[in-house]
Parts: sequence; structure tokens; C-alpha cells
Amino acid sequence: MIDCSVHNRIGIITLNRAEKLNALNGTMIHAIHDSLTCWENDPDVDAVVIRSAVERAFSAGGDLQVIYDLKDQSFETMDAFFRFEYALNRKIRFYKKPYIALLHGISMGGGLGISLHGSCRIVSESLQMAMPECAIGFFPDVLSSGFFQSAPGFLNRFLAVTGYRMNAADALYTGLATHYMTKDTVDVFLEALCKSPTEGCVEEVLHELLDYFAGGEVPLLSELERHQDFIDTCFSEKTLEGVLASMNGHKDPWVWKILDDLECLSPLSLKVAFELSKRARKISFEDLYALDFRLASNLVRYGDFLEGIRAKIIDKDHNPQWRYKTLEDVPDEVVAGFFRI
Repeated sequence: MIDCSVHNRIGIITLNRAEKLNALNGTMIHAIHDSLTCWENDPDVDAVVIRSAVERAFSAGGDLQVIYDLKDQSFETMDAFFRFEYALNRKIRFYKKPYIALLHGISMGGGLGISLHGSCRIVSESLQMAMPECAIGFFPDVLSSGFFQSAPGFLNRFLAVTGYRMNAADALYTGLATHYMTKDTVDVFLEALCKSPTEGCVEEVLHELLDYFAGGEVPLLSELERHQDFIDTCFSEKTLEGVLASMNGHKDPWVWKILDDLECLSPLSLKVAFELSKRARKISFEDLYALDFRLASNLVRYGDFLEGIRAKIIDKDHNPQWRYKTLEDVPDEVVAGFFRI
């Protein structure tokens, strides 16, 4: 399921839960947290790498079946899951040593929480990156509003609301990724890092290896870069209804596909995600840390989250009965209430 070991002064976390595409459960989250805690103050560990042994994915996110089953215990048990997951995200954000994430394939939700808060995010050509939580009646959590701030213009709002699936070129353009390597090159890079003398000079060695192995032409185009002006125009609107009205006037099939996808998402979650994306640029990371937990706790109890998991994972009827049918049906005071303690 997960292996945490040290190879010549480099701590390596390997996700290997193929049948679940490395969906994170409590055991995996605790194992990562415990290893990071141990290695952070270990003078014999210079850097940490997190990677996947599964060909199709880095991580598909949190294990929704496990989260759903926790409801049979208590809401407080579910709260504890999210509290510890977000604590791990925060630990990675402020980790004292280089934290290098090697991402490929499906990289979503909670999988981004254990990777994109790190100091070095390397992506390869098969990447499919997204925060699609509104599709299950939740919100883009794992402190993702923090790393979305690197995106230019109003892309932070766009990514939070739409759950848009980014390729490697998009990830680099938005700043969510720091480097690009082909999958084959990633393996050689990691081998070189583990063989290098890093004691006392890990930052210099890492930069030299990245200069040597990373870069080159990405064999993909960034649709986000191509549509930046359009996204800025639409998502600068003050309300989500205004955003969609602005998008509806566009004749690009790329936009039509996004609008079609939005029709299937929880209207309540969409409004919460939009409000969070507006607030996130005005608050500190510590305040965001507290806010994400508050939203998770409230949405588990009073939102569409459990219904979204039921429709997608449990019954698999893909016919969620959202609390509100349209955005216009969602009262502003209800949205505001989710942000209160």
C-alpha cells in the first residue's frame, strides 16, 4: 500500500495501492505523516521524494469509500480524518527539507494535497491533474486554495469551480508544477539523486540535477494559457451566476464542454468553491488551514457530500439528488453559513 524508506540520505515515499489508484486512507496518511516527522529532524536524511509505483496514477485522491463508511461511527470521526489529512498538507507546506513530488497520470484531490504543497513538483507527459470535488458535493479542499494562488489572473477561481483536468503544460503554466520530465527521465533523475553526495549540499545537488534532467519541450499545449484572457473576463465577475452568463456568450467548443460539465455538479458546492476562491487571496495560509476544516465539517453535515459519494461510489447510479437544483436556488445566507464557526 505504501513504502517509506531511506536510500542513501534520501527519504522515499512510494504509493502502491494499484486497485484504488493510490486513493488515500487513514493508514497511508498516518504513515506519510510519521515518516516526515521522523525524517525532518534526522541528520542522516537530506531530502524527501514522494512517488507512485502505479502506472496509471500518482493518486486519485482520498478514499471516498472509507470516508463514507466513517459516517456509521460519527461525524466527529469524519472530522478527525480531515483534521489529520489537512495537518499533513500543512506539514508538507512548511517542511524544513526539500520535498520533491514526482507526478504522473491521474493526480487529483487528496493526491495534490500530498504533492503540490512541496517545494519541487515534477510532472510528466501523462499527467491528468484536477481538484474535481464539486462533482461529489464537496469543495476543493486539502488547502488547494493555497497552491492555486500561483496561477495567473483569475485561474484560481476557474480551477476551483470547474475541476478542470490539466495536462503537464497547464500545470507548468499555472505554477502548480515546477519542472517537466518524461516518465523515463524521472526514473533516471531519482537514481542520480540517490547516488549523489548530498550531505551538507542537498539544495545545490538538487538544482544541478534539475538543470540537467528537467526542461525540454513539453509535447502538449496549454489550453489554459490559450484561454487566459477569456477566463479572466468571465471569472472576474462578482457572482457565479455572472460568470456563467459571461461564459454562455462564447462560441468556443472548449467552453461548451466546460459548461456541460458544470451542469452535473452540486450547485451548493459550486457556490462554496467560488466564495472560497474569492476569500483565499485575502487571508493567511494559517487562516485557510482553519477555514478548510470548517468547510469540510459543515459540508459533511449539511451539504451534498454524502449524497455525492453515494451516487458515484456506493450505488453508482450517477444520479445525485442535490439539495438545490440550480445556482439560483442556493440562498446566499446558506453559503455564508458554511464559512461560520
